[in-house]
Amino acid sequence: MVVQEIDNRLPDTFRITEEYLEPDMLDGLRTAREYAGWVTWSLRLLPVIAILLVLLIALVQHFRVRAITRFIGVALFVAGISSIVLWQVALSVLPGMLPPEIPAAVSVVLPGAFGRATETLLLYGVVVLLAGAGLVVLSFKLRTAE
Repeated sequence: MVVQEIDNRLPDTFRITEEYLEPDMLDGLRTAREYAGWVTWSLRLLPVIAILLVLLIALVQHFRVRAITRFIGVALFVAGISSIVLWQVALSVLPGMLPPEIPAAVSVVLPGAFGRATETLLLYGVVVLLAGAGLVVLSFKLRTAE
């Protein structure tokens, strides 16, 4: 009965417009939207750049499979190690960057949220590291065409 009364009083939809927010909050939301746009744009551009770089490596190596495999493997191996190191640094640095105005209840939860948010970076780093190591090993097993 109480839940039904509350449900009857609350509207089905609630729209937050600029009138509800303070100017500081709006500036922060605009900045966040701009950053999200840059991230989305870069995620679309990165595969194109990666393909172009692989083709450039193939061109520089005169399309020799062994050398191409080794160069791409080393690049992936370094990228994987860098991602794992960045993940470790992010886990130790991000909690210290919290502003002191954050309520204590929230500041206790945020380090765990940072860990969950950066798990993808660790997964990416491990996969790329293993792919790079696999390509380097494969490059030693390939017979040279020279």
